[in-house]
Amino acid sequence: NLLLVYLALRQGFSWDKVMEIPYQPQMWRTFVLPIAYVAFNLSLAQSVFVPLAREVKQPLAIKHGTILGGVLLTIILILSHITLVTFSDLQAEGIPTAAVMNQVAPFLGGLFVMIIFGEIFTSIIGNAYGIERQLHRHLNLSSMAIYIFFFLGALALAQFEYARLLALLYPLFGYLSVIFLVLLFVKKAE
Repeated sequence: NLLLVYLALRQGFSWDKVMEIPYQPQMWRTFVLPIAYVAFNLSLAQSVFVPLAREVKQPLAIKHGTILGGVLLTIILILSHITLVTFSDLQAEGIPTAAVMNQVAPFLGGLFVMIIFGEIFTSIIGNAYGIERQLHRHLNLSSMAIYIFFFLGALALAQFEYARLLALLYPLFGYLSVIFLVLLFVKKAE
């Protein structure tokens, strides 16, 4: 990410581009989708963090890890935004950052895509673990059966084009996650 930002800055960085909000026919999406994105990722993290929190005996470590992770992810998102707005015509790309990497450093393009797939793979493993822990407590199913159902579902979803899947599922699960987080706050307030 740092290499991409460095190369983007050399291409002709502009604060105007970074701060520009492109026109959309449904302008409300410009403000709602970032919230849905954050809610979706927080909800996914719950499937890993809830079982993990029971095993970690130092609450302060969880708090510090959460703060550090949030700060680092915010920096990564800002750097990614700077990179993506510097390069034009990325709307048609399935993985825009990979397209940027192929433009500015083609010799690293393959490595970059492997890193992205590694991130996706570790997310799937983490989510499978978290979901298995939660379902195993409530259903009379073996861990292996839960994992098989989970991975068969993932395999079925993998048959769809990546960009279309993200365009449909990210907002949908994001909106559901906003509702989920609101319900968590309401329950905690009771």
